[in-house]
Amino acid sequence: MKFTIDKIKAEHQKVKSGADFPNYIQAIKKLGVYHYTTSVADGNTKYFDAENNFAETETKI
Repeated sequence: MKFTIDKIKAEHQKVKSGADFPNYIQAIKKLGVYHYTTSVADGNTKYFDAENNFAETETKI
């Protein structure tokens, strides 16, 4: 797995408005993120690579 939560957070820090979101998505795709899921219940996000390995954030509750 090429990406880490810290690398994803670094890319996320570059987002200042909705107009920046497409660039953010392209940047995390370049890191190797294939898809991600976010839990509305606890704010946890799991980022998956193409082999279904994942890194996840902590819950926000």
